[in-house]
Amino acid sequence: MEESIKSDNFDIWEHPEIFQDVNFDKIIEKVIYINKNLHLCDRTIRELNRRIDLDYINCSELIEGHDLGLGEVDLDKDIKILYRKEPITKDLLDDKLDDLYDFRNCYQCEDKPSLVIVQKFNNEYKTLVFNNSIDHLEAVNFALKRAREDKVKWISSGESPKIDYDFIENVHHKLFDYFIKLNSKINPKDGSILTPYGYGKYRETVYKNNIPYKVNVDVEGVDWKTADSDNVRAEMNELIDKYNTSKLPPILKALIFKTELIRIQPFRDGNKRTSRILFNYLLVRYGIPTITIRGNQKENYFKAVDRAISKRDFNPILKMIKKALDARCDKYIEIINNHKTKQYVNNENIK
Repeated sequence: MEESIKSDNFDIWEHPEIFQDVNFDKIIEKVIYINKNLHLCDRTIRELNRRIDLDYINCSELIEGHDLGLGEVDLDKDIKILYRKEPITKDLLDDKLDDLYDFRNCYQCEDKPSLVIVQKFNNEYKTLVFNNSIDHLEAVNFALKRAREDKVKWISSGESPKIDYDFIENVHHKLFDYFIKLNSKINPKDGSILTPYGYGKYRETVYKNNIPYKVNVDVEGVDWKTADSDNVRAEMNELIDKYNTSKLPPILKALIFKTELIRIQPFRDGNKRTSRILFNYLLVRYGIPTITIRGNQKENYFKAVDRAISKRDFNPILKMIKKALDARCDKYIEIINNHKTKQYVNNENIK
């Protein structure tokens, strides 16, 4: 990659030569192998994906400074996710769930939707209840479901469905669903629902009695500015259009989209979480596995994103992304190859 460029007017989409030395051939070879053999152990892969999603949410919350208490999620351990949109009560748990699990503390979450994790440690079960994670999981599930649908269309037609304007807002709305419901009010004039500004909808300048009120956000410790609330919709439209028309490789397109969304900060909160969800969505729609940025990578991750935005130097964030993709691909390949080995041994025994 060429030397970094510092310019507020530099449009990264218009300069693909910056990435001329970036090569994803080894990763793409692994991706092709994985997609060719997924059907051999589909059930095992689905179970792995369930644990990956939990690990992803745990790490994403750690990056934002929210410790769920899960520690390091072991993708090879027995983890059960009890996923309920309605509030969980102790009576419901006693009635619906196996007596094997210990839910003595679940009464603490009766007032809001919850996510219950049951994890096995040395043949004993540990129960964890998270009140604030269910919307995060739902946003991830929503985006990845759409990604798989887009992948089917891409395979059948050879063309990727375009990212639409509303989809990004919907992902953010899922991420803040409970917060939005909690802070919405009924408009006494017409009975409509008034939702908090900049949540589930892009930021925009609000007018009260014909007086404009900015709905802006600042990012501490960086030397770049987020989009003014007058310009958020225009800048998001431009970003979506440039992604949809770009001929860059999918991983690069996803990375540029992610960093530009962070620069714009289209929402009042949750922009980084939304960008990470959308990045994985943009990978999966091309059959590329998701990645997880670890909680202990937080400082280097923020510095790498900041450098990509402010200096147009994508080297640090590309290095991090490629390493994560390599590791995730290797995990899938390990499972596939183990399955092939067992299948071969079984066939030989039959003979």
